[in-house]
Amino acid sequence: MPGVTTPAEVGTMQSASERRSLGLPWHEFAELLLQGVPGVVSATIEGGQHSVSEVRVWYEPTWPVGEVIDAVHECLTKEARARLAVARFHAVVAVPDRRAEQRARPNRTLRTSDGYDGSPDAPLRLVGHRVEEVRPGVVGVEVWVELQGRTFSGAAIGPDVPPGSLRTPALATLRAVHSCVQVLYKCPMQPGLVLESAVQVTVGSSQIAVVALTASENARPSSLTAACADEGGSSLAVILAMLQATSRTVTRWVNETEQSEGGGRATTPGREAAPSGTATQRRLTLVDFEVDHGPSGDLGVGVRLAGFGEAVDRRRNGSDNEMAHLQLSASVTLDAVFDLLQIGGWNERRDGALRHAGTCRLRTGEHDIVVVLVEALMNGHRVPLAGATSADSGVERASITATLQATNGLVADRTGTMLRAASPREIDGAPPSARA
Repeated sequence: MPGVTTPAEVGTMQSASERRSLGLPWHEFAELLLQGVPGVVSATIEGGQHSVSEVRVWYEPTWPVGEVIDAVHECLTKEARARLAVARFHAVVAVPDRRAEQRARPNRTLRTSDGYDGSPDAPLRLVGHRVEEVRPGVVGVEVWVELQGRTFSGAAIGPDVPPGSLRTPALATLRAVHSCVQVLYKCPMQPGLVLESAVQVTVGSSQIAVVALTASENARPSSLTAACADEGGSSLAVILAMLQATSRTVTRWVNETEQSEGGGRATTPGREAAPSGTATQRRLTLVDFEVDHGPSGDLGVGVRLAGFGEAVDRRRNGSDNEMAHLQLSASVTLDAVFDLLQIGGWNERRDGALRHAGTCRLRTGEHDIVVVLVEALMNGHRVPLAGATSADSGVERASITATLQATNGLVADRTGTMLRAASPREIDGAPPSARA
């Protein structure tokens, strides 16, 4: 798959031929292979290929240690061709750095992007990615992301077929996000992110990449999920889903520490902060919803959404079964989204139409996830939009929230158009003289 052009200052991944010409030592190559094993964060190997003496693995706490060690053993014997007759295995749970004194910040070349507007609410942004073959059957993925005008990178290596080919870009993205948090988060008790799963499902006629993570902050875990339609590049779909899942949480972590240190909203020197409340204006809000079960086996779902300064109510009815709970909730939410987009200036003839294309329920590991697919029909082109949310609070709420997630990009684009067209008075809510 062709890679996206990346900034020169953050470096590039060596080609497979360059790796071979450099004569990468076997144990370093094997350690890279192990980083692609599900559940493994990092690993070290003592000894040579034909006489491995010790293998030490740091693994994600949500994975059963027995499964991790079995997968590591299989990777070393089949992929790395290692002899493990006398090898001792050690498994260590990987945890965020919680020392009183923070570890030294990495000495990276971090630049401020010319396109950065100084807003602390600016989301994580994909700068570029690269996918290439390391050896037959093994690929390497490198990802560059940007937050607050700075660029961070992460890399991972793994098999070129599912499920490893989906988990590898997810791990590369997660490591770039971890690098971002390590540099920009100012408190010693750093929060953590753990990748739970990266899978692909079919909804309607589209392949959807779905990711699930656990975020931990002050020992309070929370589930993060997101989805992205795969339009011919599964690695890119997984990367974008990872950024959708983590962007709001990571941005909040970073902003909270900067505000606590500086006593206000963070800005880059020489730039003005974005108008307060801009981030919240870029999303529609679920005000309320209700589910009614009729005596004759029928189901009614109603939602109230708010956005663009207005609120709308929509309702749909259908048969009372599990699939109807999912589909009705998604369809009625999309009706309300379209009404609000029209209030915001959306014109169906000019901007296109929206339709609910499918919904499914995905159970992976300990996660129960609802996935929603929306199709935007624009200028004769079909654009798939996907969202995914945990069903822990009920399938109806999950279907509603996943539909909102799928359409967030359209809402943000419409809001951006309105803000660019607005005068300073309309944006800030006060005349220039009052803001002096």
